[in-house]
Amino acid sequence: MLHDVMKTPRRVLMSVDCVGGVWRYGLDLAHSLAARGTKTVLLGFGPRPTADQRAQAQAVPGAKLVWTDQPLDWMAHDEAMLEGVGAAIEEAA
Repeated sequence: MLHDVMKTPRRVLMSVDCVGGVWRYGLDLAHSLAARGTKTVLLGFGPRPTADQRAQAQAVPGAKLVWTDQPLDWMAHDEAMLEGVGAAIEEAA
């Protein structure tokens, strides 16, 4: 039974940002998952990606880049700035 589940196409929701190493790690992981038949939604937070970064994401088979207008937690000045994060994740899911 587990074998049948593993053959079923899956989808992963992964949060990313394009400020540092998380971007590269997220794309590498999405690419590896794609090789195993898993589609990835890359849900972005913080500053928007550059045109080059968007092209990198589009080059990952089965990946979809969705960007929010929500800040990164470490860039927020106070908790109120993060109030929309949960709703953004829920909507993407």
